[in-house]
Order: sequence, then structure tokens, then C-alpha cells
Amino acid sequence: MSEEFTLNYHAATIQHLGIGLYKQLPQAIAELISNSWDADSHNVKIHINYREKIITVSDDGNGMSAQELNENFLTIARNRRLTDKINDEKNEAGLSKNGRKVTGKKGLGKLALFGIANTIIIDSIQNKKLNSFELNYNDIQGSSNNTYHPKTIHYNVQTDEPNGTKITIKDITLKNLTKIDTLYDSLSKRFNKYSRTDFLVTLASDDGTIKELDEEVFINSIRPKKDEIEFTFSFPDDFETLTNKQSQIVIHNLKEYHINGIICTKKTPLQANQRGFSVLSRGKLASEQSVTQFQDRANDNFYSYAAGYFNIDFLDDDNKKDFISTDRQSIRWEADDELIEIKENLNKLIGIIQREWKKRRSEAKEKKAQENIQKTPSLAETTLSTEDKESINKISKALENDDVDVPEKTKQNILDFAIKSTTSYKKDNSVYKELVPANFRVPQNIGTKIRRLREEMIEAAEDKDINRFILTQGLLLRAMIESTTTVLLKRYWEEASADDLIRINNTPKKLTAENQVDPLSFKVKYETMIRLLSIKGKIAPNRVQSLIDEFSSIRATEHLNTLMHDAHNFPQFNTLKTIWNAVAPQLLAAFDLL
Repeated sequence: MSEEFTLNYHAATIQHLGIGLYKQLPQAIAELISNSWDADSHNVKIHINYREKIITVSDDGNGMSAQELNENFLTIARNRRLTDKINDEKNEAGLSKNGRKVTGKKGLGKLALFGIANTIIIDSIQNKKLNSFELNYNDIQGSSNNTYHPKTIHYNVQTDEPNGTKITIKDITLKNLTKIDTLYDSLSKRFNKYSRTDFLVTLASDDGTIKELDEEVFINSIRPKKDEIEFTFSFPDDFETLTNKQSQIVIHNLKEYHINGIICTKKTPLQANQRGFSVLSRGKLASEQSVTQFQDRANDNFYSYAAGYFNIDFLDDDNKKDFISTDRQSIRWEADDELIEIKENLNKLIGIIQREWKKRRSEAKEKKAQENIQKTPSLAETTLSTEDKESINKISKALENDDVDVPEKTKQNILDFAIKSTTSYKKDNSVYKELVPANFRVPQNIGTKIRRLREEMIEAAEDKDINRFILTQGLLLRAMIESTTTVLLKRYWEEASADDLIRINNTPKKLTAENQVDPLSFKVKYETMIRLLSIKGKIAPNRVQSLIDEFSSIRATEHLNTLMHDAHNFPQFNTLKTIWNAVAPQLLAAFDLL
């Protein structure tokens, strides 16, 4: 065998299929990774020297002999699935020596490198023999007779190094090399084969940066971040229980082709370059992510939130037919009747997912809207009317609309303001709300003074005089207690005296005439009323002392007497409300006796 290597080609082939198709670093590197997979590699190391613009890609695969380099690597457009020896163990074409489903078929991947560089050095070791040579794009183009002999560096040189292949890319024509983080992201999307235990790809740069492509990177590159995911639809597992007949047919048809995939939706719209669905075949990208992958629906709202992929090995299972474009940006769906059917069913599946997404999203928004309302502080201060509830619900739902982008705190503030603007809240929390309900009926014989105070209270509200309003409320309460107890005791003064119900400092007080009721203190009158109500059967005997003690504990006498003597330091509404709540039931009981 001659100790030289030979590339047979047509000059236009290198131009059209190398430079013409592969003009970006990620695409070119992806082809080398694919070659390493097909060579049964377990580790692929990519090193980028940004300063000198040199890239090396090395693997621990089977390597190539001098003969294999000549007959396989240096033969353009060779379909390895038809020319390679059938896998001995499985007796099947299209498999690597160790039984992997190979991804290579077109025989053009090697040309990808001439889209980004002029010089490529290949070093390959197999069975302790090293072979290496240099390919130069300009020399290839200048060669005659469509035959090119690369510069031989090593030919069957004995070595103790393990099997494997290293590709060195020099004289790079790209103005700027893709940053390692960007390259990592791009390569993450191109393979669903990465594995820390079986196929680990490592990126390294001259500044010491190291990034590893493992099991997680592909899924992470497709779906939103975990805390941003709203829903996940896994096919076919999440669709097995669908009862709709048409849906069942779609699921069945896709399962027949062993198709699987995942679609995730984000809580908020995805960036334009993150939307859509990609297709993989044999774990390698067959068609890049696109919202129009199966049908032109790019304007549908769903596509702003959805991203995912489908594994369709059927696309690449036929060793003769080729349905995937060379640059792996599209699929020739119309080239085969079965592919047409698959595409139609995938489009229907997206429609099923879309409807489920809308349903779930609507339910989630409704739940979130209600949660936001319940979190609003002002809600605890009022009981909303049915009409007000409807209004607040509408506002909360509107705040969850996709077109509204405001922070959660702002939503809460808006709802709080809205609740405080309702009729219900204004009524419950108005500084001019009435202490004594308007429907609290006072007997005519004790109501003259009370009616006057109500009129004055209304005037104060109309004049926006809050201090006068509260003062009048307090005077109204005191007048109601004073008038009720006085009228009641004047009617029953003899009975109260006889039964020792009137007590001053725990000493019974005997009255000899009705007019002796007036001088009694405010506190004595109230306590006497409680005892009288008890013997009249209006209050349980065991509650008498607790009601008297309550009146004392809330300092009702002190607060209400202050109203009479200090117009500037009178009790505020909440204090008055406490007193009212304590005495109102007893006043109603007293009215029954009047």
C-alpha cells in the first residue's frame, strides 16, 4: 500500500457542501461530535485556543487505520450505512461496531470544517498505529484531476497510545470565534445523547474555562428554567387517558412510529429564539427549533409560551432514503407518504396540547386571582357585597392577563385600592359610619334627646367635621344609656328598692320617691338596670355579675363621662364601638319592659 493519502473529489463539491453549508462554528463542531459518537467514543474533548485561533477535537473512539482513512474518511458523500460492514453481533447495518445507532449517512460532515477554516489535521490511532495528515483547502482547490494528496505526517507509526482520533482546526477563517458559553448552549440543543457515563463531551478554553455536556444539558436547553415552567406535557405518557375519539386516533398513529417528546410552557412569553419545537432522530438534531415546524401557526398565542422537541427515529432509520437537509435546519416532510401522515398527526397533537394548555392556564389564572384577593389586607376590614365581589374578581382576573406585566406587589396594591373604593368598604370603614345602626328602634318615651343628637350627627357628617361627628356619636351612646336606665328605674323604682337592686358601693339604697332616681350616678343606674332585667327574666341570673364587670373593665363610665367634660380628648370611634357592643343587648332587653 502506498504511504500516502488520497482525496477524490470534484472541485465544486468542497465549495458547495463545505463553505456553502457550514459557516458557523457550532454546526461544524457538531459534525465532529457526531463522528465521535459513531466511532463508539465515550469521551470527547474540545479545546479552543482563542488567542491563536486553534481548535482541537479529540475522542477515545475506535480510531481509523490507514486504509479506513483512505477508503472511508477521505471519500466524499460515502453513505457509511451502506458501505460499512454490518454489525457482527446484531447482524444489522446502520450500527457502529459496538452497536450504537450511527448518525452519519451523507458523508459530508468532514467538509463542514472548510466552512470555518483552511487547514485541518487528522490524527488517528487504531491498534497501536498512528496515522496523520494535513488537509489544506487552498491546495485542494488548486489540485488537478480532482485528486488531492494530503500532506502525510505519520503513516502506520507504532505507538502505545490508546485508540482514538484528534482533529486540529487551524487557519480559521471566522472573524470571531463563538464564545464558549454560546457554543455550549448551541451544542446542548443538537444532541440528546450526552451522558456522563457513556458519552461525555467537554469544552475547554485557553483561559481555563471548562464546561461539560452531560445528561441534563439537552433538556435544559429546550425547556424554560425550572422555576419558570408552568406546565409540562410528556408524550405519549401524559396522553394515554384521553377519551376523545379523534385524540385517541392521533396518539395511536404517533405511537405506531415510536415517537416521543416533551413540550414545556413558560409562565411568561419566551424569547423569540427560544420558542417552537425541534426534531431529533437517533438522538441528533434533525430540524432546528421553529414555531412553524409542523404548520404555520406562529401568530397563535400558545407558540409564544411553548418549547419542546420530538424524537422521530423513523426519519433516519432507512439507510437509503434521506429526509433530513444537509444543514439540519429542515425536514423534507413531503418526500414520503408516511412522513406526511406523521407531520399531520404531530400538528393535531400540538392542537390537543394547545387546548389543554388554555384550559389549565385559565384554571390557574382563576385560582391565582382568588389568592391575590384573599391576600389583600383591606379585605379583612369589610364584607364585600355580591356586586362588589364581582367587580373585584374582574379586576383580579384582568391583572392575570397575559398582556399585563406588573410585579406581584403592584397587583396587591391595585386590589387593595380597588377594595377600599367599593361601597362595602366605604360603609364599613368610613370615619362617618354610624355607631348606632339606623334600624335600632328606640321607644318614643326615651327618644327625644336621642333624635336631636342623631340630627346633629348627620349635620356633622355633611359638614365633614369628623371631631364633631365622633363627639356626637359618643353623646348619643351616653344619652341612650342614661335615658333608658332612668326611664326604666322610674317605672320600677319601688320594686328595685324593695329588692335591694339599687346599690352604692355594695350598700343597698332605698328610694322613697320616683324623682330620687335622677341623682343616681350613671354607673349605679346601669348596674341597677342589669339586676332588674335579671329578676324580670330578661337576663340569666348567672350573667348579672359578668355584665357588670364587663361594663367596668371597658371603663365605660370614665370614657362616656369624658365626653361631658372634655371636648378635645374624647374617646375615638373604636372605643365607643366596644362600649356599644357591650350594652346594646341590655338596652334592647330594657326596651321590652318599656
